[in-house]
Amino acid sequence: MKLRLIIQQLGRRDTNPLFRGVDRAEAVVMTVLIAASVVAWVVVATLAGRWADHEMLAAEHAQRGVHLVWARQLESGAEAASTPELSMAWVPAEWKLPGGREGHGQIPVALNSTTGQQTQIYVDAQGQEVRPPIDAADVYDQVAFTVFSVTMGFGVVFATGYGCVRLAFNRRRMAGWQRDWDAVGPTWSRQGG
Repeated sequence: MKLRLIIQQLGRRDTNPLFRGVDRAEAVVMTVLIAASVVAWVVVATLAGRWADHEMLAAEHAQRGVHLVWARQLESGAEAASTPELSMAWVPAEWKLPGGREGHGQIPVALNSTTGQQTQIYVDAQGQEVRPPIDAADVYDQVAFTVFSVTMGFGVVFATGYGCVRLAFNRRRMAGWQRDWDAVGPTWSRQGG
């Protein structure tokens, strides 16, 4: 019902003499701009969210071979710290891998850690330390951030487009008013004197 009234209002010509063709053109362009922006935003936000979800799930799948192991520090955190202002230091460590092999490398530890202290780390199938695996919350956060970023980007693009359209039509409107004033203004001046 309301949609039909809106369509009737759009189709009805306004008889107000101050309502010009440029005003009608602006209304049509703004309606098209808003509709196109909404449709494009929905499509792009959906595609970006699906892409982010796919990428994060692929990363989660790639990390299926990651294991949690105990690493033994070979040096204290204070000995390895290059500057005391840092809260962490990288120290050499060794760890046992599934299958009995040994791995070694640098791990981040607190400055107050001691030699021989055990720290849990994640390692891949080759025994190299890796980041902790991502979980469902990480995937959700990445998808939400991607959709939010796309939405903000569309907001900026829409606001810029809206401003440009308004500026262009206002210039045309002002030029039309000036032409009309130039035609009518001199006749008013003669009548006043």
